[in-house]
Amino acid sequence: MTKKATTASLVQTRIIARVDVGFGNALYLRGEGAGLSWDKGALMENIAPYEWAFSTTRAKAPVAFKCLINDQVWADGENQSVAAGGTLISSPVFHW
Repeated sequence: MTKKATTASLVQTRIIARVDVGFGNALYLRGEGAGLSWDKGALMENIAPYEWAFSTTRAKAPVAFKCLINDQVWADGENQSVAAGGTLISSPVFHW
């Protein structure tokens, strides 16, 4: 008999981006770890005006990432990272 993971045993890794991407646009993540890819972005959830969130229980190691507007315009600066089970709040900057 196999034991299923319970909700209590799953560790959440969260990325919060506080940025205005303009009406009708969306924020995506590309990266490495937790199922992310550098080739195709994962849509972030718009949880409040100017606030986007990505949450996963798949991270087993640090997650490296970068934000993109509409999965096309990369945020300025270096890649960011968050530890598995951690939360990172950032304010990415875009020149577009």
